[in-house]
Amino acid sequence: PTTPTQPVTGNEYVLTDSLSSGAKVILYNKGNGKAVMGEMTGYYVAGADVTAANNKIITSDTSIIWTATKNSDGSYKFTQGSTTLGVASSESNGKTYYNLYDEDLKIERLKYKPGLLPPFYADNPITLDDIQNSERKYLRSVMEKGLKNTDREYLKKIIYNIIFKHRRSE
Repeated sequence: PTTPTQPVTGNEYVLTDSLSSGAKVILYNKGNGKAVMGEMTGYYVAGADVTAANNKIITSDTSIIWTATKNSDGSYKFTQGSTTLGVASSESNGKTYYNLYDEDLKIERLKYKPGLLPPFYADNPITLDDIQNSERKYLRSVMEKGLKNTDREYLKKIIYNIIFKHRRSE
C-alpha cells in the first residue's frame, strides 16, 4: 500500500511503513504519481505530479510537505499552515481525496450521487490506496445488491464503529 514518506536529509523523502508525530511527510499515491498539495482546486484538494525513484522523492516544493500528528485513536492528521487533512478513522472527507484517485475510480464514482457519509467511514482505511479500495468495494456492492441495501449495510457498520469502537472525528 501507499504510505506517507519521511525525510532523510534536507529535501529527500523515503518511503516508510512507520510515522511519528511531528514528522515532515509527503502523502503520495504511487498509482497515479500524485502527491497531496496544500491547496484546493474548487471543492477538492489538489494533487501535484511527482516522481519517486529508488523509493524516494527529492523535492524542494513545500506545497507537498505536511506535518504528521498522531490522534488519540491511533490515526494521523496532516497539517500544512491552516490546512488539515485527516487520512484515517472518521475524520476523513471523501471529497478531499477525489483528485488523488486513480482515473478509473474517478469515472466510476461519478456515476453515483454521493451520500451523507463516505463508505470508508465503515472500513476506516489508513492509506490512500486503502481509501480507494474502500470506495471500489462500496461501488461493487451497489452494483451487486443495489443502492438501498448497500447503504443500509454501510450505515449499520458506521453506527457500530461509532458506538462500539468509539470512532470519532477530531
